[in-house]
Amino acid sequence: MQSKYLNISLSLLEENLKDDINSFYNSEATQNVIIFVIYVLYLVVVYIFWNTFILEAQEELWKTKSILCIMSPTLIMSIVEVKSFILNNSSAVFLSSKKS
Repeated sequence: MQSKYLNISLSLLEENLKDDINSFYNSEATQNVIIFVIYVLYLVVVYIFWNTFILEAQEELWKTKSILCIMSPTLIMSIVEVKSFILNNSSAVFLSSKKS
């Protein structure tokens, strides 16, 4: 008689364990999917803002480059601040400081 009750209770415990394991993995999978969706949405938002920033920076660079192409080198070198900036940041100065 004891074995009959023990077998029934053991089988019920096994069923409960299987159900709990299945519900745990289902909830774990749902959580992982939610986290993944949030991560993808975050990447999309970052990409949109980064792309906007890059486009604005590219436009500003083209404006600056166009202005510098229009101006004559003698006019550029006659402005003291621009001349010192160019001389301090030229590739020759940069390469000579790297060798040291």
